[in-house]
Amino acid sequence: MEIKKRGYFNLLFILINVLFADGLVASDIQIEQASVRETLPGLQISAAYMVIKNNSEKDLRLVNINSPRIPNIEMHENRHQGEMMAMRKVESLVIPAGGEFGFRPGGHHLMLMGLKQPLIKGEEVTLRLVFEGGKEVEVLAPVISLNHPMGEHPMSH
Repeated sequence: MEIKKRGYFNLLFILINVLFADGLVASDIQIEQASVRETLPGLQISAAYMVIKNNSEKDLRLVNINSPRIPNIEMHENRHQGEMMAMRKVESLVIPAGGEFGFRPGGHHLMLMGLKQPLIKGEEVTLRLVFEGGKEVEVLAPVISLNHPMGEHPMSH
């Protein structure tokens, strides 16, 4: 019986070390000002914005964002090329230790593509942020009106 208890304790210890090997806990990553723009009639795309705060002592690399409701989400950045604004896909982004990174209109943003149903003001969309090393954070982002001023965010997480 004593050997069985010790075996369970060792297994539990190993599982805890594997699960928390990257040293991150939920409080190390804070998501604020998350929002998704409602869709225009007939369009299958939208955009999402948020601020990601890294409260840990090491840089974090965001490598993917997904959602049960949205088939394809890409991280994009806007850049000036001469007098034109160009948008391009970004594979990953670094949130510096003790710093933050913002997906904001006119800059980095999330493109939500392939929508099967419109996004309607007042709904919430689950977004799952995946960081290098496998850490995942989910956020519920409210769908806001296209006319909603982007400096005013309805909620923080």
